[in-house]
Amino acid sequence: MYRYDIHVHARPSRNGVSAWQNFVNTAIARGMDGICFTEHSHTEKFDHRPKSLKHPDTFTVMWGQEVSTPSGDVLVYGADTSIPKGTSIDDMPTEWALVKAHPWRGRGNDGKLCPGYDAVEIFNGGRTNADTAKVQDDILWTGLSTTGGSDAHRHKSVGKCFTCVTRRIACIEGLIEAIKLRKTIGGYR
Repeated sequence: MYRYDIHVHARPSRNGVSAWQNFVNTAIARGMDGICFTEHSHTEKFDHRPKSLKHPDTFTVMWGQEVSTPSGDVLVYGADTSIPKGTSIDDMPTEWALVKAHPWRGRGNDGKLCPGYDAVEIFNGGRTNADTAKVQDDILWTGLSTTGGSDAHRHKSVGKCFTCVTRRIACIEGLIEAIKLRKTIGGYR
């Protein structure tokens, strides 16, 4: 089983405090197989990703974003440019993978699952055990894939929650495919 932390916020995000390389180093030290930085889409520096990060060839670094939509926060994988805050998931291309981030957190419409999602983040590093139990109970009826992510804003939290897949993911397209084919499952340590 391969493990990827696919919900991480580095320094350019509105409240990320650690540098990209610190996240990569910590993820490698914790036995992760890859990481996906999901900066908040309204971050000015979204398009200023580092040209290279030091890591072994077997470790995958990917880029997504977290978007505030009318139906709550969504992790978007596959977009090449920043998505404006308030964009509806109905207006996002179907080739992107859309994951309901930290559902039932209690902000805005976060508790509502509407059509268009490919997966639900069942494990989130910022969630309580009671929240996780609610998500697990509610997710069964959806038939959606599940994911996990630390939602880390500090590198020390990376890998607390993660997404498991049965084969190595080498690029963002591999992650999108795994999510859309329901080949992902959320996990935690």
